Amino acid sequence: MDVNNVVLTGRLADHVRYYPEKGGVSSRAVGRLIVNRPPSSNGGSNYDTFQIVAWGKKADAMAKWTHKGKELSVVGSLRTNNKPRANGTGWDNYTEILVREQSFGRDSNQRKLQLAVKGKGDSASALLAGNLPGSSKAFAQLLKENPELREKLEQAAAKGKKVAG
Repeated sequence: MDVNNVVLTGRLADHVRYYPEKGGVSSRAVGRLIVNRPPSSNGGSNYDTFQIVAWGKKADAMAKWTHKGKELSVVGSLRTNNKPRANGTGWDNYTEILVREQSFGRDSNQRKLQLAVKGKGDSASALLAGNLPGSSKAFAQLLKENPELREKLEQAAAKGKKVAG
């Protein structure tokens, strides 16, 4: 029995590249998903990066509801494609995951922090008070090591900036 089924949960490495519907060809979204792997004894990389591609309504949703750092779960299948080399001397193969189902998770704490500094998302005062979901110890350490970041958050908090994120 042949089965080609992939299930991954990770975070987007970048904003997805979105290609809207054009000339009868469905819209397409292409991104890179970072997925943690179990720690290795040799100290190697602790994550893998997979190219994902979604078509049609799934692509539209991915473009609308995701951004760099967004948690994403996908169910799909592996496929190998090729494209001509830029110098015209042959073809390059690449592997990607064709998304059949997707589920959007939470924003990363880094994204929440970026939004707070810009006066969006969680209020800066809530973040300064340690009300960041996840590891508040890690966040406190981040603020300790980056006084300029703390200053920006304090400025945003003083202005009382707060927008749903």
